[in-house]
Amino acid sequence: MITAELLLSGLWKTPNGDFIERIDTDGDGYKETGGLMPDILVTWSDDDYATFAHNTQWDPVLFRALDELLP
Repeated sequence: MITAELLLSGLWKTPNGDFIERIDTDGDGYKETGGLMPDILVTWSDDDYATFAHNTQWDPVLFRALDELLP
């Protein structure tokens, strides 16, 4: 009987050296830095959220992507 166990752990970095994982930099228990920042940031206003939150056909991220990709 052959059994094997493989455990891998690693930290992923962007090309400029930033960590993708959120890490705790000051030791207070909260993870402050990391993650990926999008090239194009799409924001929702409070009014947009109140008006369109339950409308599954309204997707501002998709609309912005289509504006970028389509002439």
